[in-house]
Amino acid sequence: WTGGWLFTYDFDSSDNALKTRVSASPIDADTDSDNVTDRLEFVYGYNPTVPQDLNVLSLSASASPSLVGIGGTVAYTATVKNELDSRTARGLLEAEFPVDTTQDVETFVLSNLEETTLNGTVTAPSVAQTIETSVTIRAGAIIEDPDAEDDSANLVAQYQFNESEPTSACTGILNCSGSYSFVDSSSNDHDAVCVKDWDGSYSVDCPVANGSYLEFTGVLDDSPNYYTPVARIEADDDFKLDSFSFEVWVKPTTQENHPQNIINKYGDFTLGIKANSMTPFFSLQNSSCSNGTGSDTTVNASINLDQNAWNQLIVTYNDDTNVLTLYVNGQSGGSAITDSCMATGLNERITIGAMDQTELSAQYGLSWTPPAFESDTNYYYYGYYTTESFAFIGGMNKLQIFDADLSVSEVEDLYSKGNRSLEFKFDEPPGATAFDDSSGNALEATCSSACPQSGRSGLADQALYMDGGDAVTLVPGTTLFNGGDTLGINGDLDYTIMAWVKPTVSYPVSDDATLFGFTTQGIDKSGYPYFGATSQGRLTASAAVQSDQWQHLAWRFEADTGTRTIFINGVPQGSDTGNGTVGSFFGVYAIGFDYEGWMDNLVIFSSALSQDEIEAAMQESPVLNLHLDEDLDTTSFSDEAPADNPATCSGSGCPQAGADGWMREAPVFDGNDTLTVAASDDLQVSDFSLSMWVKPTKTKSSNQWLIRKDNSSGYNRNYALRIESNSMTVRFFIQNNCYNYSAGWKYFDSQGELLENQWNNIIATYDNDRNEMALYINGALDTEYTPSYTGICNNSQPITIGEGFEGSLDEVAVYGGRLSSLDTQAIYDYQSAWYDTVQQVPVIIDTAPPAITLGDFTELKLESTMLAVSVVDDDSYLSRIVSVNVTVTPPAGGGSAYTESATGSGDGDWLYYFSPTVSGQYTIEFSATDSAGNSASSSTVVNVDNTPPTVEIDADLTSTILTTSEPITSGADTLALTGTFSDGGSPASGVVTNSLTIDIRDWQGVSVQGSEAADATGSATWQVDYPFVSPPYGQYDVQAQAEDAAGNVMSGTIGTIAVDDLGPTADVVAGTVVISSAMPIVSGTVMDVPFSGNSRRLHLHFEESEPPFVDGSLRQANATCSGSECPSAGQSGQLGLAADFDGGDVLTTVNILDPADTSFTAMAWFNLDSTSGAILSERDGDGTGRTWLAVDGGQVTSDLGGASLTVPTAVGSGG
Repeated sequence: WTGGWLFTYDFDSSDNALKTRVSASPIDADTDSDNVTDRLEFVYGYNPTVPQDLNVLSLSASASPSLVGIGGTVAYTATVKNELDSRTARGLLEAEFPVDTTQDVETFVLSNLEETTLNGTVTAPSVAQTIETSVTIRAGAIIEDPDAEDDSANLVAQYQFNESEPTSACTGILNCSGSYSFVDSSSNDHDAVCVKDWDGSYSVDCPVANGSYLEFTGVLDDSPNYYTPVARIEADDDFKLDSFSFEVWVKPTTQENHPQNIINKYGDFTLGIKANSMTPFFSLQNSSCSNGTGSDTTVNASINLDQNAWNQLIVTYNDDTNVLTLYVNGQSGGSAITDSCMATGLNERITIGAMDQTELSAQYGLSWTPPAFESDTNYYYYGYYTTESFAFIGGMNKLQIFDADLSVSEVEDLYSKGNRSLEFKFDEPPGATAFDDSSGNALEATCSSACPQSGRSGLADQALYMDGGDAVTLVPGTTLFNGGDTLGINGDLDYTIMAWVKPTVSYPVSDDATLFGFTTQGIDKSGYPYFGATSQGRLTASAAVQSDQWQHLAWRFEADTGTRTIFINGVPQGSDTGNGTVGSFFGVYAIGFDYEGWMDNLVIFSSALSQDEIEAAMQESPVLNLHLDEDLDTTSFSDEAPADNPATCSGSGCPQAGADGWMREAPVFDGNDTLTVAASDDLQVSDFSLSMWVKPTKTKSSNQWLIRKDNSSGYNRNYALRIESNSMTVRFFIQNNCYNYSAGWKYFDSQGELLENQWNNIIATYDNDRNEMALYINGALDTEYTPSYTGICNNSQPITIGEGFEGSLDEVAVYGGRLSSLDTQAIYDYQSAWYDTVQQVPVIIDTAPPAITLGDFTELKLESTMLAVSVVDDDSYLSRIVSVNVTVTPPAGGGSAYTESATGSGDGDWLYYFSPTVSGQYTIEFSATDSAGNSASSSTVVNVDNTPPTVEIDADLTSTILTTSEPITSGADTLALTGTFSDGGSPASGVVTNSLTIDIRDWQGVSVQGSEAADATGSATWQVDYPFVSPPYGQYDVQAQAEDAAGNVMSGTIGTIAVDDLGPTADVVAGTVVISSAMPIVSGTVMDVPFSGNSRRLHLHFEESEPPFVDGSLRQANATCSGSECPSAGQSGQLGLAADFDGGDVLTTVNILDPADTSFTAMAWFNLDSTSGAILSERDGDGTGRTWLAVDGGQVTSDLGGASLTVPTAVGSGG
């Protein structure tokens, strides 16, 4: 017995695995009740009878730094270990930052108990604000049994029959006797040969090789000898088969009164068409195998062939069950139980298109008669006949011989892909270097060192990701010399090539990308699909592909007219006539050369598909594909399908996203959550498939909806799946028309139940033409149902997911066509073998750039200056300021721009010593960077000004005598001054407001009242009301001081003004005058002196003709003298008359003040005759006293006793 699987229970001393065979219960999905289903126990190599905790992959990861800014790089290290004893893990290490944004993917392949360490980097994404997040490291793998035996059917021989007849007598595939061959495109090299002159005894014809298929005419050039076309496959032990399958496509053109034999092998079998009908039959010899004369078992099909149309015939035989089955166009036409001579019979040729050469019964006319036969142990023949038999008449296409019996699903799959000469689904696991052709033609694409990433989530299941340097190559066994070609893309035949692509580059790029062939089918550097090499006259599509979106591309060639057409998403985007040859490099086709992006489902059809057929092929991929891998607090779940119809929710109606799913993450529904996919024309389907993983956690008294497409009342239903109330049974139902009430239901309940608290795979399919519904649970067909109602409701309703459901959903997909049982099995087999584990490494993304506050230094002098800026990292996390750089751009003549570092540490002030070399306008930029890598900059224009301001007084103020004005209310009198100011130089920094002051100084340089701020609010003028406490008189210097914004200061005298605030003075200088009626004459003096008359203590005018001299003050302290001590009066003076003193003359007055305790001013006009002498003095009676004014050696002096003063400048005599 070979059931179950091998379980490794220990290792010997040499680490060799010790194994035993174990098996699971056929009636219990979890035999040992350890919450690990027996299917998973098989996948992981566990013992299903012994409870065991899951320990499949272990992951240890770290990342640094833990604080990073937007766009910063985080390096990670991850160690992945395969913890399984007997399984291989083919996986992907994905780094996401944050969750849902996969940035880096690496491939690993680990044998049992092997570990590896992988390194990579991710880039912090753009986020709105500083957040605490994580780098998510996910290790996921397909778990494979390295010892598993491949029990799938293998090709023994395969013939496309798309060769063309040779045109010369002796070429590469011809021998000189005139034969030619048909290529076996399997790896076994069993080429079929047509021999025109066979052994020199018989004249036979070859079938017509028209480049698409073989044409069997049944006669040789209509000769009455009825010599038939003949082709043969030489005998080989490869054809001694226990179990086997044959597939052949035929196009019978006539019914004959004799059987038409399609393929036969003497002593073993005959596949043909019964006489006078289109009924196929298969005869298998079942006894006397060693001599070819035994009996046979014949299956006559219950299904007829379509005349003048292409039909598929498949024969399968299982040596274990002895079941022989004949299929017609994908459906069973009958079966029988019989033995077989295939493995032990004669080693004979196989013939195609000719009568059987065995003694099996054959029909001639209306009765079965044993034919004569020509025994030949060297060859198999196609088309050869004896005189008692007639051969097949019509067309023959692909012939395949397998070494195992095909399953019903495989037969259906081959039929559905009958016109596909190549199909790469790219659903291989991670780390693949070979990619299988699922068209049935058993081709293979390979890669070596530059392999694309396989096993990545694609549009339909998995896909390839190519980085621009990857390429896959295909060697399809091209027959180059006779114009034939396995794929039929040499430009002589119709074909259609199509693929799904998702470029990840931003166009334009530097190079064209080849998707298939050799520069003939691809995308040019501007993003436009092209058809044909440039040397062939390239056709370029009128529309471009879009980056980061799945799009369907198709290249169609119609050989009869040479028409080439490019389709994008099913719509023609360019057509012309030209060369349709798909380029190759010595028979090698490239896939994805120079292409950067995703690729999925590459298919070549051996016909020119219509637009409807291209659109139908597109529907084989999902129209809705929800991976549901989003993170916490998500309200929108992305759709991987081209139409991009996300599932959304809001508020408390959202499931909890980011929980552990079957593949990566999955949302958890609490019974009140619902996801909704908005109505869209893209989601209207007639044929469809629904696929999902379901983990129900509760049996409920109400229905739990998994997915439904109907209105809010539950009608107008396109489809629905739900878990029935009080059970784990699944109901699949449809409405046959869009009724808005309960009618036309097509439904059934599953025979099996879902496993509660376990992940279950559900796939539901519907074929509208066949009216067939099917439900698959966990990879097995649960129910196939043909309802009594026909038709379907094609509605425009939204899709709702998870209504009333408690549990988790994952990988929800809707296909626009019916998946075959092989497709459903492939999806389940792959996804059920997936295991992933996640580790999240905390990282803070710091979005806050440093905040820079510049000091006030926009206007500077031409000197070195310390500039200070405040730099703060404005967040609450751990980042700090690490550097501040200063870039200085000088003005013309100041040299080149330069960058230097400021000094400082962390948050706070950073200092920079700025040393300008020339005046002018500088640009200074401060750039700060924090420890998270965030940076900010702030710049300013700095005017370096080396020219001080200019201040001027109005000219008319210096050319006239000024007077003060009395205050309006109170206070000192003021003198109004005005003028102009400006700041010279370039650039001019401008006079600082309130910096302009005016000071008035007397003849001694003493400020009259200090500096007064001028009103300089205007653009160029100033004015000031300068106060005078005492009435001014005389000349004064006006001084100004002003500063510009750069610190340049102007200070100095701007003009001299004359001020006279004192009126004229009149004194009576006559002697005693008696006022009487006699009207005496009173004489005196009038003068304009710079003081008030009322403040005078003594004023001698010397206007008299002789002493005494009258005191003009109110004190009447007249000066007297006597005798020779009297000066000479009446002399000419400075002002009127004067007295002339001879050195001995003395005038005396009464005491007028005490200079020791009284402030006073003494003044006089004098004209020296000598350089010494007292002018005014105070004397006691004894002659002692003080000298108020005197001349000593030509210098004016004053000696008041306690202090003396000498004017340093001498006065001259005679003036």
